[in-house]
Amino acid sequence: MVPLGGWSLVDASQKIRIRVPDAIRMDRGGFLLFVRGSTTFPYAHASEIPYGGALKNSGDDLAFMDASCGVLDYIPFGGGWPAGDNDAKRTMERDADGVSWHTSVGIGGTPGGENSVSLENMRYEVTIHLAGSGGASVASDPEGIACNDGVRCAGSFPAGMNLKLRAVPASGALFGQWSGACSGTGSCALTVAGITDITANFHYPYISSSDVENASSSSIQTIIPVGTSSSTPSSSPTGTLLEHILIAAVQIAGERSSNDFVKIYNSSGDAADLGGWKLKKRSSTGAEYSLRTFPEGTSLAPGAYFTWANSADGFAASLGADASSTETISSNNSVALFDSGGMVADALAWGSGEGQFVEGNPFPENPGAGQVLRRVFSDSGGPVDTADNASDFTLQ
Repeated sequence: MVPLGGWSLVDASQKIRIRVPDAIRMDRGGFLLFVRGSTTFPYAHASEIPYGGALKNSGDDLAFMDASCGVLDYIPFGGGWPAGDNDAKRTMERDADGVSWHTSVGIGGTPGGENSVSLENMRYEVTIHLAGSGGASVASDPEGIACNDGVRCAGSFPAGMNLKLRAVPASGALFGQWSGACSGTGSCALTVAGITDITANFHYPYISSSDVENASSSSIQTIIPVGTSSSTPSSSPTGTLLEHILIAAVQIAGERSSNDFVKIYNSSGDAADLGGWKLKKRSSTGAEYSLRTFPEGTSLAPGAYFTWANSADGFAASLGADASSTETISSNNSVALFDSGGMVADALAWGSGEGQFVEGNPFPENPGAGQVLRRVFSDSGGPVDTADNASDFTLQ
Protein backbone atom coordinates (compact mmCIF):
# COMPACT_ATOMS: atom_id res chain seq x y z
CA MET A 1 0.00 0.00 0.00
CA VAL A 2 1.42 3.37 -1.06
CA PRO A 3 0.85 6.50 1.14
CA LEU A 4 -0.20 9.42 -1.10
CA GLY A 5 -0.62 12.15 1.53
CA GLY A 6 0.76 15.49 0.28
CA TRP A 7 0.89 14.44 -3.37
CA SER A 8 -0.81 16.82 -5.81
CA LEU A 9 -2.30 17.28 -9.26
CA VAL A 10 -1.70 20.70 -10.88
CA ASP A 11 -2.56 22.21 -14.27
CA ALA A 12 -0.44 24.77 -16.15
CA SER A 13 -2.45 27.80 -14.98
CA GLN A 14 -2.62 26.36 -11.43
CA LYS A 15 -6.37 26.99 -11.41
CA ILE A 16 -6.52 23.31 -10.67
CA ARG A 17 -4.34 22.49 -7.68
CA ILE A 18 -5.44 19.38 -5.81
CA ARG A 19 -3.61 18.12 -2.71
CA VAL A 20 -4.13 14.50 -1.68
CA PRO A 21 -5.20 14.21 2.00
CA ASP A 22 -2.69 12.62 4.39
CA ALA A 23 -4.92 9.62 5.12
CA ILE A 24 -5.11 8.47 1.50
CA ARG A 25 -3.27 5.26 0.66
CA MET A 26 -3.47 3.26 -2.53
CA ASP A 27 -3.38 -0.52 -2.85
CA ARG A 28 -1.34 -2.13 -5.59
CA GLY A 29 -3.48 -2.00 -8.74
CA GLY A 30 -5.85 0.52 -7.14
CA PHE A 31 -7.19 3.83 -8.46
CA LEU A 32 -7.40 7.40 -7.19
CA LEU A 33 -10.26 9.43 -8.67
CA PHE A 34 -10.30 13.24 -8.69
CA VAL A 35 -13.91 14.38 -8.95
CA ARG A 36 -14.99 17.91 -9.82
CA GLY A 37 -17.50 19.41 -7.34
CA SER A 38 -20.09 17.14 -5.81
CA THR A 39 -20.30 14.67 -8.69
CA THR A 40 -20.43 11.06 -7.47
CA PHE A 41 -19.70 7.83 -9.28
CA PRO A 42 -21.47 5.01 -7.42
CA TYR A 43 -19.87 2.42 -9.71
CA ALA A 44 -16.30 3.63 -9.08
CA HIS A 45 -13.99 1.35 -7.10
CA ALA A 46 -11.54 4.02 -6.05
CA SER A 47 -10.78 6.70 -3.49
CA GLU A 48 -12.51 9.91 -4.57
CA ILE A 49 -11.08 13.40 -3.96
CA PRO A 50 -13.26 16.41 -4.85
CA TYR A 51 -11.79 19.56 -6.39
CA GLY A 52 -12.77 22.93 -7.85
CA GLY A 53 -11.86 24.49 -11.19
CA ALA A 54 -12.28 22.94 -14.61
CA LEU A 55 -10.20 21.30 -17.31
CA LYS A 56 -10.26 23.12 -20.63
CA ASN A 57 -12.08 21.46 -23.52
CA SER A 58 -9.34 22.79 -25.80
CA GLY A 59 -6.62 20.91 -23.89
CA ASP A 60 -4.47 21.46 -20.81
CA ASP A 61 -1.09 20.63 -19.30
CA LEU A 62 -1.25 18.48 -16.16
CA ALA A 63 1.43 17.38 -13.70
CA PHE A 64 1.15 14.79 -10.93
CA MET A 65 3.74 15.43 -8.20
CA ASP A 66 4.85 13.70 -5.01
CA ALA A 67 5.07 15.39 -1.59
CA SER A 68 8.53 16.78 -2.46
CA CYS A 69 7.17 18.37 -5.67
CA GLY A 70 8.94 15.81 -7.81
CA VAL A 71 7.06 15.34 -11.10
CA LEU A 72 5.84 11.75 -11.36
CA ASP A 73 3.84 12.13 -14.54
CA TYR A 74 3.29 14.99 -16.99
CA ILE A 75 0.68 15.45 -19.74
CA PRO A 76 1.68 18.23 -22.21
CA PHE A 77 -1.65 18.67 -24.00
CA GLY A 78 -2.23 22.41 -23.69
CA GLY A 79 -2.43 22.53 -27.48
CA GLY A 80 -5.32 20.04 -27.62
CA TRP A 81 -6.34 16.67 -26.23
CA PRO A 82 -5.08 13.76 -28.42
CA ALA A 83 -8.16 11.61 -27.75
CA GLY A 84 -11.61 11.70 -26.20
CA ASP A 85 -14.84 13.08 -27.64
CA ASN A 86 -16.64 15.86 -25.79
CA ASP A 87 -19.73 15.69 -28.02
CA ALA A 88 -20.13 11.92 -27.57
CA LYS A 89 -19.03 12.14 -23.91
CA ARG A 90 -16.26 9.58 -24.32
CA THR A 91 -13.15 10.05 -22.21
CA MET A 92 -9.44 10.15 -23.05
CA GLU A 93 -7.72 6.98 -21.81
CA ARG A 94 -4.08 5.95 -21.70
CA ASP A 95 -3.11 2.89 -23.70
CA ALA A 96 -1.81 -0.22 -21.99
CA ASP A 97 1.74 0.72 -23.06
CA GLY A 98 1.53 3.76 -20.73
CA VAL A 99 2.51 6.14 -23.55
CA SER A 100 -0.20 6.60 -26.18
CA TRP A 101 -3.83 7.61 -25.69
CA HIS A 102 -7.19 6.49 -27.08
CA THR A 103 -10.88 7.38 -26.82
CA SER A 104 -12.96 5.27 -24.43
CA VAL A 105 -15.11 2.57 -25.98
CA GLY A 106 -18.08 3.36 -23.73
CA ILE A 107 -19.81 6.69 -23.07
CA GLY A 108 -18.50 8.23 -19.86
CA GLY A 109 -15.35 6.15 -19.81
CA THR A 110 -14.43 3.95 -16.86
CA PRO A 111 -13.97 6.23 -13.80
CA GLY A 112 -12.52 4.28 -10.88
CA GLY A 113 -11.79 1.22 -13.02
CA GLU A 114 -9.42 -0.11 -15.66
CA ASN A 115 -9.40 1.72 -18.97
CA SER A 116 -11.32 0.20 -21.84
CA VAL A 117 -9.24 -1.48 -24.50
CA SER A 118 -8.21 0.76 -27.38
CA LEU A 119 -10.48 0.38 -30.39
CA GLU A 120 -7.36 -0.38 -32.37
CA ASN A 121 -7.04 -3.56 -30.30
CA MET A 122 -10.75 -4.46 -30.19
CA ARG A 123 -12.02 -7.42 -32.20
CA TYR A 124 -15.64 -8.30 -32.85
CA GLU A 125 -17.39 -11.48 -33.91
CA VAL A 126 -19.14 -11.39 -37.29
CA THR A 127 -21.63 -14.24 -37.71
CA ILE A 128 -23.44 -15.17 -40.93
CA HIS A 129 -26.44 -17.50 -40.73
CA LEU A 130 -27.13 -19.60 -43.84
CA ALA A 131 -30.91 -19.58 -44.40
CA GLY A 132 -33.15 -21.29 -46.91
CA SER A 133 -31.66 -24.11 -48.95
CA GLY A 134 -28.48 -24.40 -50.99
CA GLY A 135 -26.11 -22.26 -48.92
CA ALA A 136 -22.55 -23.62 -49.19
CA SER A 137 -20.48 -20.93 -47.47
CA VAL A 138 -19.58 -17.25 -47.25
CA ALA A 139 -16.18 -15.86 -48.26
CA SER A 140 -14.67 -12.71 -46.80
CA ASP A 141 -12.15 -10.12 -47.94
CA PRO A 142 -9.91 -9.92 -45.95
CA GLU A 143 -10.05 -13.63 -45.17
CA GLY A 144 -11.16 -14.82 -41.76
CA ILE A 145 -14.64 -16.33 -42.09
CA ALA A 146 -14.89 -20.04 -41.27
CA CYS A 147 -17.95 -22.18 -42.14
CA ASN A 148 -18.06 -25.41 -40.16
CA ASP A 149 -21.59 -26.80 -39.95
CA GLY A 150 -23.51 -25.65 -43.03
CA VAL A 151 -25.71 -23.46 -40.84
CA ARG A 152 -23.45 -20.59 -39.86
CA CYS A 153 -20.14 -18.98 -40.76
CA ALA A 154 -18.20 -16.74 -38.37
CA GLY A 155 -14.96 -14.87 -37.84
CA SER A 156 -13.35 -12.30 -35.55
CA PHE A 157 -12.17 -9.00 -37.06
CA PRO A 158 -10.55 -5.79 -35.73
CA ALA A 159 -12.81 -2.83 -35.04
CA GLY A 160 -12.86 -0.38 -37.93
CA MET A 161 -11.96 -2.98 -40.56
CA ASN A 162 -13.73 -2.63 -43.91
CA LEU A 163 -15.05 -6.12 -44.58
CA LYS A 164 -16.59 -7.48 -47.78
CA LEU A 165 -18.61 -10.71 -47.77
CA ARG A 166 -19.56 -12.86 -50.75
CA ALA A 167 -22.23 -15.55 -50.58
CA VAL A 168 -21.24 -18.92 -52.10
CA PRO A 169 -24.22 -21.13 -53.12
CA ALA A 170 -24.02 -24.91 -53.37
CA SER A 171 -23.94 -26.51 -56.81
CA GLY A 172 -27.20 -25.78 -58.61
CA ALA A 173 -28.40 -23.29 -55.98
CA LEU A 174 -28.80 -19.51 -56.11
CA PHE A 175 -28.15 -16.72 -53.65
CA GLY A 176 -31.26 -14.68 -52.83
CA GLN A 177 -30.40 -11.72 -50.62
CA TRP A 178 -28.81 -10.54 -47.39
CA SER A 179 -30.77 -9.59 -44.29
CA GLY A 180 -29.76 -8.34 -40.86
CA ALA A 181 -26.72 -6.06 -40.89
CA CYS A 182 -26.56 -6.23 -44.72
CA SER A 183 -29.20 -6.04 -47.43
CA GLY A 184 -29.47 -6.44 -51.17
CA THR A 185 -28.40 -9.16 -53.57
CA GLY A 186 -24.77 -8.24 -54.27
CA SER A 187 -21.76 -8.49 -52.01
CA CYS A 188 -22.09 -7.33 -48.40
CA ALA A 189 -19.77 -4.47 -47.41
CA LEU A 190 -19.56 -3.23 -43.83
CA THR A 191 -17.24 -1.59 -41.34
CA VAL A 192 -16.72 -3.73 -38.24
CA ALA A 193 -17.96 -1.73 -35.24
CA GLY A 194 -19.44 -4.35 -32.91
CA ILE A 195 -20.82 -7.87 -32.68
CA THR A 196 -22.60 -8.37 -36.01
CA ASP A 197 -25.24 -10.86 -37.21
CA ILE A 198 -26.08 -11.27 -40.89
CA THR A 199 -28.29 -13.77 -42.72
CA ALA A 200 -27.53 -15.05 -46.22
CA ASN A 201 -30.67 -16.43 -47.92
CA PHE A 202 -30.25 -19.16 -50.54
CA HIS A 203 -32.63 -21.23 -52.67
CA TYR A 204 -32.64 -23.76 -55.48
CA PRO A 205 -33.98 -22.70 -58.88
CA TYR A 206 -37.05 -24.45 -60.22
CA ILE A 207 -37.81 -25.91 -63.61
CA SER A 208 -40.08 -24.40 -66.26
CA SER A 209 -42.63 -26.35 -68.31
CA SER A 210 -40.11 -26.90 -71.11
CA ASP A 211 -37.62 -28.28 -68.58
CA VAL A 212 -40.26 -30.69 -67.31
CA GLU A 213 -40.97 -31.95 -70.81
CA ASN A 214 -37.30 -32.47 -71.64
CA ALA A 215 -35.77 -33.55 -68.30
CA SER A 216 -35.52 -37.08 -66.96
CA SER A 217 -37.36 -37.84 -63.73
CA SER A 218 -34.05 -38.20 -61.86
CA SER A 219 -33.07 -34.62 -62.70
CA ILE A 220 -36.33 -33.00 -61.57
CA GLN A 221 -36.13 -31.47 -58.11
CA THR A 222 -39.82 -30.58 -57.90
CA ILE A 223 -42.97 -30.30 -59.99
CA ILE A 224 -44.55 -26.85 -59.62
CA PRO A 225 -48.37 -26.42 -59.47
CA VAL A 226 -50.08 -24.25 -62.07
CA GLY A 227 -51.93 -20.99 -61.41
CA THR A 228 -55.52 -21.31 -62.53
CA SER A 229 -58.67 -19.22 -62.30
CA SER A 230 -60.78 -22.13 -61.01
CA SER A 231 -61.20 -23.02 -57.33
CA THR A 232 -59.42 -26.36 -57.82
CA PRO A 233 -55.78 -25.96 -58.92
CA SER A 234 -54.44 -27.92 -61.87
CA SER A 235 -51.19 -29.90 -61.65
CA SER A 236 -49.67 -28.85 -65.02
CA PRO A 237 -46.65 -26.57 -64.61
CA THR A 238 -46.61 -23.28 -66.53
CA GLY A 239 -43.24 -21.72 -65.63
CA THR A 240 -44.66 -18.44 -64.26
CA LEU A 241 -43.80 -16.67 -60.99
CA LEU A 242 -47.22 -17.80 -59.76
CA GLU A 243 -45.92 -21.37 -59.67
CA HIS A 244 -43.23 -20.53 -57.15
CA ILE A 245 -45.34 -19.02 -54.35
CA LEU A 246 -46.10 -22.04 -52.16
CA ILE A 247 -47.92 -22.77 -48.93
CA ALA A 248 -45.13 -23.98 -46.65
CA ALA A 249 -46.78 -24.64 -43.28
CA VAL A 250 -50.11 -24.55 -41.44
CA GLN A 251 -50.99 -24.70 -37.74
CA ILE A 252 -54.64 -24.89 -36.62
CA ALA A 253 -54.12 -24.81 -32.82
CA GLY A 254 -51.40 -24.18 -30.25
CA GLU A 255 -51.77 -23.34 -26.57
CA ARG A 256 -55.10 -21.86 -27.61
CA SER A 257 -57.44 -23.09 -30.31
CA SER A 258 -57.06 -19.71 -32.05
CA ASN A 259 -53.27 -20.03 -32.40
CA ASP A 260 -53.54 -20.45 -36.17
CA PHE A 261 -51.04 -19.54 -38.86
CA VAL A 262 -50.30 -20.11 -42.55
CA LYS A 263 -46.75 -19.67 -43.82
CA ILE A 264 -46.05 -18.88 -47.49
CA TYR A 265 -42.70 -19.41 -49.25
CA ASN A 266 -41.19 -17.75 -52.35
CA SER A 267 -39.18 -20.46 -54.10
CA SER A 268 -38.28 -18.26 -57.08
CA GLY A 269 -35.17 -16.18 -57.65
CA ASP A 270 -37.17 -12.93 -57.81
CA ALA A 271 -39.04 -10.82 -55.30
CA ALA A 272 -42.79 -11.42 -55.52
CA ASP A 273 -45.33 -8.60 -55.34
CA LEU A 274 -48.12 -9.97 -53.11
CA GLY A 275 -50.15 -6.75 -53.07
CA GLY A 276 -53.82 -7.63 -53.59
CA TRP A 277 -53.24 -11.39 -53.17
CA LYS A 278 -55.84 -13.23 -51.08
CA LEU A 279 -55.58 -16.08 -48.60
CA LYS A 280 -58.90 -17.94 -48.32
CA LYS A 281 -60.21 -20.94 -46.42
CA ARG A 282 -63.05 -23.42 -46.79
CA SER A 283 -64.68 -24.83 -43.69
CA SER A 284 -65.52 -28.50 -43.16
CA THR A 285 -68.89 -27.87 -44.86
CA GLY A 286 -67.33 -26.14 -47.88
CA ALA A 287 -68.26 -22.58 -46.88
CA GLU A 288 -65.68 -20.09 -48.20
CA TYR A 289 -64.12 -17.28 -46.13
CA SER A 290 -61.35 -14.71 -46.62
CA LEU A 291 -58.49 -14.97 -44.15
CA ARG A 292 -56.76 -11.84 -45.45
CA THR A 293 -56.21 -9.70 -48.54
CA PHE A 294 -52.58 -8.61 -48.52
CA PRO A 295 -52.01 -4.81 -48.63
CA GLU A 296 -50.63 -3.11 -51.72
CA GLY A 297 -46.83 -2.92 -51.60
CA THR A 298 -46.48 -6.30 -49.87
CA SER A 299 -43.30 -7.90 -51.23
CA LEU A 300 -41.82 -11.35 -50.59
CA ALA A 301 -38.08 -11.70 -51.16
CA PRO A 302 -36.65 -14.77 -52.94
CA GLY A 303 -36.21 -17.68 -50.54
CA ALA A 304 -38.19 -15.83 -47.84
CA TYR A 305 -41.38 -16.61 -45.90
CA PHE A 306 -44.59 -14.60 -45.38
CA THR A 307 -46.79 -15.47 -42.40
CA TRP A 308 -50.49 -14.88 -41.75
CA ALA A 309 -51.64 -15.55 -38.19
CA ASN A 310 -54.73 -15.15 -36.05
CA SER A 311 -54.55 -11.91 -34.08
CA ALA A 312 -56.42 -13.06 -30.94
CA ASP A 313 -54.58 -12.74 -27.61
CA GLY A 314 -51.54 -11.19 -29.33
CA PHE A 315 -50.65 -14.46 -31.08
CA ALA A 316 -49.82 -12.85 -34.44
CA ALA A 317 -47.66 -10.24 -32.72
CA SER A 318 -45.79 -12.94 -30.78
CA LEU A 319 -44.84 -14.61 -34.08
CA GLY A 320 -43.94 -11.36 -35.80
CA ALA A 321 -46.53 -12.26 -38.45
CA ASP A 322 -46.58 -10.21 -41.66
CA ALA A 323 -50.40 -10.16 -41.80
CA SER A 324 -53.19 -11.05 -39.39
CA SER A 325 -56.96 -11.14 -38.93
CA THR A 326 -59.52 -12.57 -36.52
CA GLU A 327 -60.43 -15.48 -38.80
CA THR A 328 -59.63 -19.04 -37.70
CA ILE A 329 -58.83 -22.37 -39.33
CA SER A 330 -59.57 -25.77 -37.84
CA SER A 331 -60.00 -29.49 -38.50
CA ASN A 332 -61.16 -30.66 -41.95
CA ASN A 333 -60.51 -27.21 -43.46
CA SER A 334 -58.52 -26.14 -46.50
CA VAL A 335 -56.71 -22.99 -47.57
CA ALA A 336 -55.81 -21.51 -50.96
CA LEU A 337 -53.65 -18.59 -52.06
CA PHE A 338 -54.97 -16.43 -54.93
CA ASP A 339 -52.99 -13.81 -56.83
CA SER A 340 -54.38 -10.31 -57.48
CA GLY A 341 -56.02 -11.54 -60.69
CA GLY A 342 -57.86 -14.40 -59.01
CA MET A 343 -55.45 -17.16 -60.11
CA VAL A 344 -54.80 -19.94 -57.57
CA ALA A 345 -51.11 -20.13 -56.71
CA ASP A 346 -51.34 -23.01 -54.23
CA ALA A 347 -53.83 -24.94 -52.12
CA LEU A 348 -53.72 -27.29 -49.12
CA ALA A 349 -56.45 -29.46 -47.61
CA TRP A 350 -56.40 -31.73 -44.55
CA GLY A 351 -58.88 -34.16 -43.06
CA SER A 352 -62.19 -34.86 -44.80
CA GLY A 353 -64.00 -31.56 -45.39
CA GLU A 354 -66.49 -30.97 -48.18
CA GLY A 355 -65.64 -29.05 -51.35
CA GLN A 356 -62.05 -28.47 -50.28
CA PHE A 357 -59.36 -26.36 -51.90
CA VAL A 358 -57.02 -29.25 -52.70
CA GLU A 359 -54.18 -30.46 -54.91
CA GLY A 360 -54.49 -34.17 -55.61
CA ASN A 361 -55.49 -35.84 -52.33
CA PRO A 362 -55.94 -34.00 -49.01
CA PHE A 363 -53.48 -34.70 -46.22
CA PRO A 364 -55.29 -37.54 -44.40
CA GLU A 365 -54.83 -36.34 -40.79
CA ASN A 366 -55.91 -33.25 -38.89
CA PRO A 367 -53.06 -31.50 -37.01
CA GLY A 368 -53.32 -31.64 -33.22
CA ALA A 369 -52.63 -28.77 -30.84
CA GLY A 370 -49.06 -27.56 -31.37
CA GLN A 371 -48.56 -29.71 -34.49
CA VAL A 372 -47.61 -28.10 -37.78
CA LEU A 373 -48.43 -29.40 -41.24
CA ARG A 374 -45.17 -28.69 -43.09
CA ARG A 375 -44.17 -29.00 -46.72
CA VAL A 376 -41.57 -31.68 -47.38
CA PHE A 377 -38.14 -30.55 -48.58
CA SER A 378 -36.09 -32.82 -50.84
CA ASP A 379 -32.53 -33.96 -50.20
CA SER A 380 -31.35 -31.25 -52.59
CA GLY A 381 -32.94 -28.63 -50.35
CA GLY A 382 -35.92 -27.60 -52.48
CA PRO A 383 -39.57 -27.80 -51.43
CA VAL A 384 -41.36 -30.84 -52.85
CA ASP A 385 -44.45 -30.04 -54.94
CA THR A 386 -45.94 -32.99 -56.80
CA ALA A 387 -49.38 -31.35 -56.78
CA ASP A 388 -50.60 -33.87 -54.18
CA ASN A 389 -51.16 -32.60 -50.64
CA ALA A 390 -50.96 -36.12 -49.18
CA SER A 391 -47.42 -36.55 -50.54
CA ASP A 392 -46.09 -33.02 -50.31
CA PHE A 393 -46.74 -32.42 -46.60
CA THR A 394 -45.81 -34.04 -43.31
CA LEU A 395 -47.12 -33.58 -39.77
CA GLN A 396 -44.59 -32.43 -37.15
